[in-house]
Amino acid sequence: MKNKPLLWVLWYEMPSYGAVIIGELALTYDITVFTTTSEFNFIYSLPENVTLLRDSDKIPQEKPILLISCAPFTKYLRSIRRHAQLNNFPIIDMADNNNNESQVKVFLKRIKSLFQHRINHLMVPGASGEKLAKRLGVKHVYTGMYASAPKLTVDEKNQLLNSKRKNQIVFVGQLTERKNILLLCKSFIEVDNSDWELLIIGDGPLRDALPKHHKIRYLGFLQRDEILEILSYSKVFALPSVKEHWGVVVLEAAASGCTLLISDTVGSGEDLCDESNSFRFAPASQHSLEVSLKKIFSTKDSFFQNACEVSILKSQEFTPQRFVDSVMEVVKIYK
Repeated sequence: MKNKPLLWVLWYEMPSYGAVIIGELALTYDITVFTTTSEFNFIYSLPENVTLLRDSDKIPQEKPILLISCAPFTKYLRSIRRHAQLNNFPIIDMADNNNNESQVKVFLKRIKSLFQHRINHLMVPGASGEKLAKRLGVKHVYTGMYASAPKLTVDEKNQLLNSKRKNQIVFVGQLTERKNILLLCKSFIEVDNSDWELLIIGDGPLRDALPKHHKIRYLGFLQRDEILEILSYSKVFALPSVKEHWGVVVLEAAASGCTLLISDTVGSGEDLCDESNSFRFAPASQHSLEVSLKKIFSTKDSFFQNACEVSILKSQEFTPQRFVDSVMEVVKIYK
């Protein structure tokens, strides 16, 4: 079998959505992944033409056509990046900051590092990150960093559209101050919610601080398949974060057909939300969140049916092929 062009992927603690993207890349390229992840409990097993190297492994001698770099936080990963720079390998970096003012200073430091390393190709999740990168002078910006929504068949889409959805608001995430879970609980209790439930999926330091209420169910940590099943028959997904770079879980909720209830600091809102499928609010304002909840509780089923279709349609702009397309754009430059 003829070898495919070789990519190197540097990905600290590679997540499951990263494995999905790499699986799609492997259809076109041979891939060497440099990571610190010791166990790969991914939904999809990686193809045979993907090689995994960890901190104890040496630097390969072959030359890739491109290095995709995400978070070189260890000495070994930094050595891989330096090796690529010294040998003039093309590099595309990845960063998930968004255009929210609170993140500009953080991203300025990141951009300064990129310029120091003479890198001018940057992959970001979506529109908000693209605006910030261009605002700060990055020459070549590509979108699709978190493009991991499944490409739905007609039958799969119809199954989601025809799902008998429950009056449930589902939160998925760490139970931390940043995720703003206590404000969501407090607001939900304050608003008349007799026909609705709030489901909380996840764990964290605020677990014992969650209020006890007959309409709030704490489900703890669940596997991804279990989460997606719950989202597939729930009307609303909520993410009230004080800060959120983009939010892969919002993409998964949209791909499951949920109406989105997210704060206006969540980076993916610009890509996945509009008035026909979402409710937005200020994360520091309980009143703002309560207004959104009241609208949800008084909304007719026809809205949620339409929102389901809109959410799915928007999510299909972020399948793994979008990531592959962005990579191919960079590869063409260096041919």
